[in-house]
Amino acid sequence: MPNPLDGYRVADLGQVWAGPVLAHLLGDMGAEVIRIESRAGTDIMRQISTDPSEIRKALEANFVYRNRTCVTLNFTKPQGVELVKELVKHCDIVIENFSPRVLQKFGLQYEALREVKPDLIMVSMSAAGQNGPYRDLLGYGPSINSVSGVDSMVGYFGGDRLMVNVWDADPTTAVTAAFAVLSALHYKERTGQGQYIDLSFYEALTSLVGEGHMDYSMNGRVAQPQGNRHPSMAPHGIYPCAGHDKWVSIAVKTQEEWTAFAGALGNPPWTQEERFADLFGRLGHRDELDEQVSQWTRRHSNYDVMHTLQAHGVAAAVVA
Repeated sequence: MPNPLDGYRVADLGQVWAGPVLAHLLGDMGAEVIRIESRAGTDIMRQISTDPSEIRKALEANFVYRNRTCVTLNFTKPQGVELVKELVKHCDIVIENFSPRVLQKFGLQYEALREVKPDLIMVSMSAAGQNGPYRDLLGYGPSINSVSGVDSMVGYFGGDRLMVNVWDADPTTAVTAAFAVLSALHYKERTGQGQYIDLSFYEALTSLVGEGHMDYSMNGRVAQPQGNRHPSMAPHGIYPCAGHDKWVSIAVKTQEEWTAFAGALGNPPWTQEERFADLFGRLGHRDELDEQVSQWTRRHSNYDVMHTLQAHGVAAAVVA
């Protein structure tokens, strides 16, 4: 069975996660991917290892750099730049996630590459875009988590803000870019013209926290850490179960789900109390509600809780 991107070739100039993840997503869809690394410096993903002698075994690199062949060129030499252009001449898509000034310094920006490949599709993923006052903003994924507002919502309820311990900015931007590339390919098939895609990490991440930005713009409220709570769902959280460090996640959204949840527990008297009768009451008494739920979950294994609630149509899953 053919893959959707069979016959397309990608030049991957990406670094760390975002660019390479986009490349392997396109590779998963059938594209031929050629990774171009610079001899001027080893990609950080190849350096993430507790043992320097195991640089070729870095798990992150072997995961991120799948689905491609790799070449190494010296971008600081004219011959290296010309070889990059020669490769691009035979590619449909170019991926890069340097800061805007890097490829311009080497003469490998979109305008230069389009001269050798007029119908080129090129994706640039930088922190804050190719233009504007923040175009030179530098940082890894956690930095963008902070500036986008994501970290303002992370932390325990009523506590200080915490950094997200996952570089979700990179894969989020990569997946967003994959949709843009597919759209550009569709456009190219119809018109014969390439496109330049300027996608910032910032805009990809802010799309995940739109409610917080709108609440501030419309109501002047600054988003606060909510822990495992949800502004319009209760109960909602991670609850302790029988055994050492065993947990289950539970989320109840509608009144029908609350009725099903109570039924799964055997309709104990506390579920019939007036304070828990509707969503507004449950939201207003979340501490008491969470304590009641925890008393029940502690008496059962996390898998038993999950299966019991799932059987009643309630969203629940063990914490792996």
